[in-house]
Order: sequence, then C-alpha cells, then structure tokens
Amino acid sequence: LKDLKIPNQDVPRYSKEECTKLQKAFGYAYEEVKTSILNMAKTGAEGIAAMGIDTPLAVLSHKNQPLFGY
Repeated sequence: LKDLKIPNQDVPRYSKEECTKLQKAFGYAYEEVKTSILNMAKTGAEGIAAMGIDTPLAVLSHKNQPLFGY
C-alpha cells in the first residue's frame, strides 16, 4: 500500500443550494440523507437498516418514480 500515490486534493465544497440540486438529481430523499448518509459521514460506519421493504417495484407502481428506482 505504501507504493500507492495518494492525491493531495481538496474535497469540493458545495453551497446548500448546490447540495439540494445534486441530491434531487441523484434521487436522494431527505430520509436517506438524514438516516443513512449523514451517519456514515459522521461515524465512517454503515448503519443497520430494516431487512424488509414493502415499497412496490418502480415498474409496477402507478406513481412517478425516480430513474434510480428502475
């Protein structure tokens, strides 16, 4: 591992408006950001979630679904 070059680049910072636009563009809901992504960013560990999901498949739903649901 010591032979790997680590890029010394700053992490891009986005304004609140830019973050909201990116979240919408990539299909993130408030609940996902609040319960999963924020916890991973703070602790570096993935949280444990429920095993069962009762959400219908996007293909079978009559409601508009984000592209990432298909």
